[in-house]
Amino acid sequence: MSKILLIYKSRTGFTQKYAEMIAKNIQCDIYPFSELRKVSLSNYDTIVFGSRVHAGIIDSFSKVKKIAKDSNLKLVLFATGATTNESIEIIEGVWKSNLSPEELQSVPHFYMQSGMNYEKMGFMDRTIMKLMSKMIEKNADSSGDSSKDQMAITMSHDISSEEYIKPLVEYVKGM
Repeated sequence: MSKILLIYKSRTGFTQKYAEMIAKNIQCDIYPFSELRKVSLSNYDTIVFGSRVHAGIIDSFSKVKKIAKDSNLKLVLFATGATTNESIEIIEGVWKSNLSPEELQSVPHFYMQSGMNYEKMGFMDRTIMKLMSKMIEKNADSSGDSSKDQMAITMSHDISSEEYIKPLVEYVKGM
């Protein structure tokens, strides 16, 4: 098994929670993204990076991708968000927005549904999410349809689960 560095960037705590779950199941060193400069990358073969999906972008992924490439390290990616795991088209859109066609094939990537924490969000994010929630609610009222995604953004909730880390853990253990 290769020497693994797990780096995470967490704003509201969900990505950190998943990173800690993953670290308990694989042999790795774990650091928050803010401490990445302190790490000697030459000690590692692989970076596992996790971050939130924010407005369709995986926060700080482009920076970690460049670091991994410049250091000749294998990269494994996981992203967390309030989007339900069943929303495959949305999740596929996130991957296509953040990974090139080549990277879609070469960078193992995993999505982990987490939740929403309005209390830890910044003012702008909280305001945008509340507006989105009202827009979705209005559209659902007019169509008579209520979606899981609508429910996923209306209030704070945590549905992170050890179940969601299993594919990544199995992949890393098989490297």
